[in-house]
Amino acid sequence: MAEKIKKEKKQKFKKPNPFIWLLLLIVSKIWMFFISKVKCEGNALKKRNKKEGAIVLFNHQTNQDHFICAQAAGFNRLSFVVSDYYMRKPFTNFILKLARAIPKVQFRTDLVSIRKMKRAVDHKGLLTIAPAGQVTLHGEVTYVDPSIVKLLKLCKVDVYATQIRGGYICFPKWRTNRKSRKSKIRVKIVKVLTKEQVASMSDQELFDKVFEAISLSEHELKKIEPIKIKNPEPITGLENVLYVCPKCKSKFTNVSNVNEIKCNKCGNTIYMDEYARIHPKTKDDVCFENESVWYYYQGELIKERFAQDDFIMENNFKLFQNPNDPKVMEEVGSGKLTMTKSALYYDGTVLGEEVHKEFSFDTLTQLPFSPGHHFEVPDGDGVFQFRPLDEPGTVVEWVQTIDTINSIKRS
Repeated sequence: MAEKIKKEKKQKFKKPNPFIWLLLLIVSKIWMFFISKVKCEGNALKKRNKKEGAIVLFNHQTNQDHFICAQAAGFNRLSFVVSDYYMRKPFTNFILKLARAIPKVQFRTDLVSIRKMKRAVDHKGLLTIAPAGQVTLHGEVTYVDPSIVKLLKLCKVDVYATQIRGGYICFPKWRTNRKSRKSKIRVKIVKVLTKEQVASMSDQELFDKVFEAISLSEHELKKIEPIKIKNPEPITGLENVLYVCPKCKSKFTNVSNVNEIKCNKCGNTIYMDEYARIHPKTKDDVCFENESVWYYYQGELIKERFAQDDFIMENNFKLFQNPNDPKVMEEVGSGKLTMTKSALYYDGTVLGEEVHKEFSFDTLTQLPFSPGHHFEVPDGDGVFQFRPLDEPGTVVEWVQTIDTINSIKRS
């Protein structure tokens, strides 16, 4: 990989335009002022060696992390690595191009993006990336791809980390009530590694340091410093992530209403308090300690199913692609997506024709998704976005099943 990049003809790297960056800072401060109280508790970038580039990691808690990171960095212009998913949206595409963001295809090797990342640090840029490609669904760090170690070894620069606390509490990815849950957010930038340490450490040691720097638990924060939230419907949308009833184990029977989730089958009821903590409503109701424990309980049920020889998972979906405009997703067909212990394939229509499409199951690590709405299967033939025809909770069930199968393979 390094040899390919060295052979690549050098191109000029441009940092974010200073005027655009200043505008981003002003807009983010004003916007966040009305949504959340963001407090910056330290910025180690002020003392960095400005004659060299650096890598800035961050823990991925929300879709607003880039605004929070920008506030923490101040006038240190960050070059963000972003999912190509956002480049398909006209407005965000325009903003990200102005900010000189580096788009990357999620969960696939993307040599073009890697070249741009290397070029950024070679030109004294601050390459800013989330090692956990997915925004957390439950308040704990998600899967961190070990390839982050290769990037650090390739770039050979100092490494920093933007540590965000309270982001998940304020902007949980699962919320369907688009109003923020107004609360406090704390952020600071710390130095994690020098370039000399990066060069001398083993891959495992580097990975452990990266994981330690971004592994911040929102639920531990709730215990140490309870943060009040202000939202009339704080729990709405959580049923699309926590789709299994903890009492009767039924799937897709949980329904949210204001600050409660109730199982339509057994009546088990859970409520969320003003500090974003979940509790059983009565002594007869069953509730896990927090969303993370509940989510991983679902993962254990998936492991039990996957251990069976006849494991199969199938659901009907609408298929969306972008055949006419890269920025516009259109419905192109519908059909059945099927997963077995060794294969993942789609049988249905694409632009009026019946097709059988097989996906590379062995190399699949994660699925880009939006809870209750869609998930995408990364593939060399283009974008395959699936939207459920019936239960919105099937989106996260598929996402979590792929995650769980890969954790089994890694172990």
